[in-house]
Amino acid sequence: MIMKFIKQVIKVRYALVVLFLTSPVFVIAAGTLNDIEEAVLELLNSIIPMFVAAAVVFFLWSVLKYVNSGDNAEVRIQARALMVYGVVAIFVLVSVWGLVGLLENVFNLDNSNLPVNPNDIILEM
Repeated sequence: MIMKFIKQVIKVRYALVVLFLTSPVFVIAAGTLNDIEEAVLELLNSIIPMFVAAAVVFFLWSVLKYVNSGDNAEVRIQARALMVYGVVAIFVLVSVWGLVGLLENVFNLDNSNLPVNPNDIILEM
């Protein structure tokens, strides 16, 4: 059953690669370097919640597997291990996401006020 799941993930991965490579953001619409940077950041900001959602779905799937295992001890042990992996994945994803946000706020890493042209830099004395 796990091999079937892995094969499905591989198929989805190939489909996502083709989708991203043929996307207008990367092929036509990206005119300047700033546009490309904004497109990549927007893509990353939308992918991270998808990973968290996938981890939650994986955890819930393992809980259902555990509940439906009945008296089969071997399946219960495997499902319990999958639940632990799901909880660890959710914890790591949310922790890293929060740590990046914390570091961004502590060190004031807001890119919105950076000058686009190097000649726009004004040195104050």
